[in-house]
Amino acid sequence: MDGNEKITSRERLLLAGLKIFAEKGYAHATFKDICEESQSNIASINYYFRDKERFYLEILSFALERRRRVMQECWELVPKAPWKALRRHIEILLESTYTEVERQCHWLFLRYLIDYESMPHIEMRESKDSESPRVVYENRMTALMRALLGETASTAKNISLLRYTYYSLSHYLLIHTRQEERCRDGKFNVHNYADREEVVAYICNIVRDTVKRMKQEASRAAKPGPSANK
Repeated sequence: MDGNEKITSRERLLLAGLKIFAEKGYAHATFKDICEESQSNIASINYYFRDKERFYLEILSFALERRRRVMQECWELVPKAPWKALRRHIEILLESTYTEVERQCHWLFLRYLIDYESMPHIEMRESKDSESPRVVYENRMTALMRALLGETASTAKNISLLRYTYYSLSHYLLIHTRQEERCRDGKFNVHNYADREEVVAYICNIVRDTVKRMKQEASRAAKPGPSANK
């Protein structure tokens, strides 16, 4: 559902629902809003999705599958080219700032996490014995951080700090850009001053500097101190 491809009525409803649920949250989104956005009617929603909960879960599944698909490119790079994997991951995170559908997917995920207790839940395990996507994601992120840091510097503390270094930059950019658009009528935001590739390079350089410092500190800590007999 990208570019100028012709989309079906069902796909149009999914995109409209994604936008409304992302903007208003599950509790405040209405079929009326979605019908106006999609230029459809309630009968179409009932035909394809039956009710609000099933419609929301279908949209959540769509957003998760979309994210899983693009993230697979990143995970495949980790063993052989971890810095390329990092760059791809940052590009994916920044899509939430530069691409409208990805922005909506991101806000949908945030609302899901924030309002978790009151939200309909999707069963995301393929089987009872398989790990949840969240556990799989965390394990893959840890593998990426370890590949960047190397064995000596891969402490639990460094892994967490390195991840937060670029996660916070990428996610804050999305939130801050939206705030700037609201408060300043779009006159000041990152889109006016830097394209995505410039921002990706900027964040990658920060991560490189951080990794270099962590490796240096780990190397110093590993060196034996002066002999107590001297």
